[in-house]
This record gives sequence, structure tokens and C-alpha cells, in this order.
Amino acid sequence: MATYEAVAAGAETELSGERTAPWRDDVSDAFAPNDLIEGRYRVLERLGAGGMGVVYRAEDVLLARPAAIKVIGAAATTRAERTLLREARAVARLRHENVVQVYSFGSVHGQRYFAMEYVEGESVEELLVRMEETGETLPVETVLDIVTRIASGLSAAHAINLIHRDVKPSNVVIERATGRPVLIDFGIAREVGGAPSTRDSFLVAGTPSYMAPEQVRNDRAEIGKAVDLYALACMAFELLTGSPVFLSEDTYGLMHAHVSQDPPSVSSLRPELAAFDAPFARALAKRPGDRQESCDAFAAELNELAELVRAGQHVSAPPTSAVTSGGTAPFRALVLVDDRLERAVARRVARGHVARATEPQELLAAFERAPFDLVVMDDDAAGGVAMELVRLLRAMPDGDAARIAVVTRDMFADRDAWRALGVRRLAKPLNPRALEDTLDELCRPQERLR
Repeated sequence: MATYEAVAAGAETELSGERTAPWRDDVSDAFAPNDLIEGRYRVLERLGAGGMGVVYRAEDVLLARPAAIKVIGAAATTRAERTLLREARAVARLRHENVVQVYSFGSVHGQRYFAMEYVEGESVEELLVRMEETGETLPVETVLDIVTRIASGLSAAHAINLIHRDVKPSNVVIERATGRPVLIDFGIAREVGGAPSTRDSFLVAGTPSYMAPEQVRNDRAEIGKAVDLYALACMAFELLTGSPVFLSEDTYGLMHAHVSQDPPSVSSLRPELAAFDAPFARALAKRPGDRQESCDAFAAELNELAELVRAGQHVSAPPTSAVTSGGTAPFRALVLVDDRLERAVARRVARGHVARATEPQELLAAFERAPFDLVVMDDDAAGGVAMELVRLLRAMPDGDAARIAVVTRDMFADRDAWRALGVRRLAKPLNPRALEDTLDELCRPQERLR
């Protein structure tokens, strides 16, 4: 089955932009059908072969349950054996319904193997291919269910300081009988802070379409739990839109895009999903510290905003129960229309709430419902009435406490009036560094006035 191709493929072999993992049909079989491994596992068929060995479908004859057997050949290197043992130990420490379960580890005829749960079903990769062929899109509720449950499994792994490093559609299987999504293949998993081998330190591990910038750079100081969050967001983006976050004709073009290009917004492909833009902008931030604090937090944001998507709304106040890690009300930002501004603000307000207004009246109505700490608007998007909008905002309850920034083509017009309104202005065309510095200053929690 295609589901287990990636399990056999191995670790650092996955540097291709293809949807499916590398197959190798020339790998010799370690076992034949009906072979009995250590008197317990009866081999039924070969599922796949790759750089790390062979995977078989088998039956646990003692407990009468299906199993998958991953085998490293007799000629395998010591490093390959260590990788297999590390994977088995890593997954064996986890007990979560959305993470594949390890049954046992052993050696037979000089060949290392481990037995794991066999999940009968369709991989998310196969699901995406089918959606592409039919032109259909998945219901938002289905996507959120997959993302939420895989996020829960990843958070369980992170709780024991284990990062997966290769979250992607082919490594998530939807169990046919129950609909349960299961994360498989911890072949390149690593303990946070764990010491890699000398060779590991020179290898880029992962799959380019889902690799975080720090993973592409192989930055050992920054690779941590946030790489799994980034990859989960990439997969969620693809499930919602039918398109990967970045497209390129070659592997290194993809890797360069993750490091240097702003990701597209969800609404650029599906305008009705604009409410999801801010959470995705945070989860796909270039710097790990700008992303949500956990995979669960990302999934929770999406679920909270799902009601807005169903209602077709773009702006809403966050739940009143939401708090930052410091126990204060979350920092709230409101952006008028501009996608680039929204993404930039979302990266700075990593633990708060970023809302989007599509026209001036919507901005005023949103602020009136629940005041925002920061308002950023493009003068062109405001139809040339940005100053009047600011005056109306200042006249509202708590409007005098809001921090306001306006992007304009004419920095010399009405300078005194803008200064009197307490507005920071940025010149068009935007200088990325100036934008980042200004937002960093405006978003500092210690500078909040309410």
C-alpha cells in the first residue's frame, strides 16, 4: 500500500518535491509470505521498500491483530540500525490514539526489525490526490478534525521532548473503520536538545514542501517543536486550499521559498476562509518564536474561528476566556484589508488576536464591538479617508488608548494633524525592515495603555 512507502523510504532521502515518497522496488525481500518472525508475526505481504529497508504487512498470531513490520537488512550500516532503534524507542514512549503504536523490537537472522500498529486506511496524501483528480474540496470541519487530532498527537510527543521533523500528508493515515487520523513514521524524529551524530549535523532532514526555514538551514540552535507546527500548518493549508504553501519546479526552489518568501494567505485561494489568515500567518512565520506556542494552540485558533467561516464573517472579537501566558488580556490587532500588512502584524502578535476588515465601515464596527490595542491601515485601502477614520476611532470608548499606524504614499501631507492624533506613519513602498521595527515597537506588551 502507498500509505507505508514513506515509512520504508528513510530519513535524509526525502529531498524531492514530489507528492509521493521515493520507492525502491529493487530491495531484496528479507522475508517471504507466511514466514513467522520469532514465532509471533506472520508475514502476509510486502508494503514498501526504501533506503531504510522493507515494510511488511503481518499478523500478530498471539494476539490476533494486524501489524506492520519494518526491517533493516543484514547489510545495513550501524547508523541505519541506530536510526531504526531510535525510531522504535521514540514511538514506544508515546501513548496517544493519533500516533502509531509500537508493539515490539527485535532481531532475527541478523536483521533488526520492529513491529508496529498497522493502520488500514487512506493516507492524507492519497486523499489530496483524489481531491485533485475530482476537483473537490474537503469540508472545513473534516480538515479541522484531522488537524486538531494530529496536533494533539504532536503535542503529546512534544511533552516528552520528541519532535517528529517530517509531518506531511503521506505520514498521516485515516483509519478506514473509524475515521481516526494517525501519525506514522518517526524515522527522523529527534529529542529536543538531543545530540546528533557527526554526519547528522551535515544533513538536511525532512520533505521540502513542509520544512520550516530553520529546518532548511539545518540550524541546530533553532530546530525544535516549532518545526512540527510549521509542517502541520503547511499540511492544513494544503488540505484547505488544495495547493501547497509554495510551488517550485525544483527542490531547492522550494527550500529557498520557505526561507525567504512570504507565504500566501488562505484567502488568496479561498476568499471565504479569510478568518483563517491570521493563524496561518503566525504558524508559517519565518522565526520559530513568532509562531503559536504549540500545535494545540494553532488548532484551537482555527476551531475558534470556524464559526466565523461558517457565518461568512471576517472580523470578530476573540473569546473572553483567552489569556496570554502572563495572565493578561491578549494583544488585539485590527488590519484594514492589506494582505502584506496583515501577515506582518500576525507575525508580531504571535500570542494575540489579529482581525481583518475589508472596508472602513467594517473596521469601525469591529472596533466599536470590542476595542483593539493596535490598528493598522493602508491609506489607499481606506479610500483616502484614513484621517477621518482615525478621528472616529479616537472618539470611541478606549479609542484614545489604541496604537494606530497608517501606511501612506505622501509622508509630507498633514504631518501636524497626524502627529496630533498620535498616529505612526509608514511610507509606501514599504521598507520591510522599517515595517518590522515599527510593529515591534507598537506591539510591545509593556507599552500597552489598557
